[in-house]
Amino acid sequence: MGMVYCLCRRGAARPVCRRFAVSMSEIPRLCAAHTAQKEVFMRTKGVTMNDIAAAAGVSQSTVSMILNQKSSSFPAATVEKVLAAASALNYQFRRTAASPSSNTVLVISVTPSNPYYTSMLQGIDRDASEQEITTVAAFTYHNPELEASCVRMALNQNFLGIIYLFPPDNEKVFNETRQHIPIVTICDKSNNVPGDIVELNNFEAGILAAQHLLSLGHTNIAVFASSSDRASTSRATRVAGVLSEIRKYVSDDHLLVLSGNSSWHAFLEDKAYYLQMGRSLVQNKRFQQSNTTGIICLNDMTAYGVMDALIEQNYRVPEDFSVIGSDNLLFSGLAQVSLTTIEHHPDIVARSALSTLLSRTHIFASNQSAATSTSFQVRCQPALIVRNSTGPARQRGT
Repeated sequence: MGMVYCLCRRGAARPVCRRFAVSMSEIPRLCAAHTAQKEVFMRTKGVTMNDIAAAAGVSQSTVSMILNQKSSSFPAATVEKVLAAASALNYQFRRTAASPSSNTVLVISVTPSNPYYTSMLQGIDRDASEQEITTVAAFTYHNPELEASCVRMALNQNFLGIIYLFPPDNEKVFNETRQHIPIVTICDKSNNVPGDIVELNNFEAGILAAQHLLSLGHTNIAVFASSSDRASTSRATRVAGVLSEIRKYVSDDHLLVLSGNSSWHAFLEDKAYYLQMGRSLVQNKRFQQSNTTGIICLNDMTAYGVMDALIEQNYRVPEDFSVIGSDNLLFSGLAQVSLTTIEHHPDIVARSALSTLLSRTHIFASNQSAATSTSFQVRCQPALIVRNSTGPARQRGT
């Protein structure tokens, strides 16, 4: 069906995808227009119900009846075990006509200016469209009141479920709502979000970045972070991964950790926030006076700002400085100096989030009282993508 609309910080609605431009007043009509559907698991290539049965430790007939909702007599623990196995095996399902219900998923994001969130939105929309599910994107700008309004709208309009691309800002409304509607959150485990999560392993991402620079002989390393309070938990976890690995081989005297000074409000208003932050950190006196040869940035946009500033000062990347980012944005391999980065697989994250959400709808349908008794946790592992921005360490000035 495609993504329908987004909520702006000031409450206005505007189109974000290819097909629809609707106002808030039209949303109830639009949602009501969708025909009711029943969820039926369909076989993914190479994965059978026998595979799920073996993974869950039940019979094939039990799997068939649970996935096709032909019986509600199974214990909640058995249902959850089968659905967890199906989700882990990436067993996809489509929807066929049945009883009345909404065919819409709300996806809550922070801001349309962050390309990483945008890539996940597009991935969820693409996978949902294949199953004739409409996705509605809401940009809440970390405003708890706006988040609550969006969530309640989804609940009141009987949406299929909600996917958060970040930890909730309104925990009270989040915890109340997840008792009544399936919710999946994409976040780091360290965020301690209850319920179903698709875990981004930021600690491992930090380790991979550190290991790469260490393997190239870098022993004077700088970590460029954000001062954003809202992003502090996941990024602090990424920094912790970096430091845990570096400190195995390098003393703190050879390690520099710097944070940008801009506020979270500035990030929301300025799309070039991270670019500017990267440029400013290169100007930092502590960095200028250090012997740094390797720079780890917590996202690609900061890394671009860093490389721009270094090149303007007639430094060479990677001959003088190696720079590594994180996110593997679409244009990371197309820059003047292609960026070595950490891939978080937003396509896999998106697919896992939607699959987990739809698995949870089965539990709600079969046993509402046990709908939140057990949580699904799907971990997506990061990967190192080596390009031209990193190379062997050398003495600065030689």
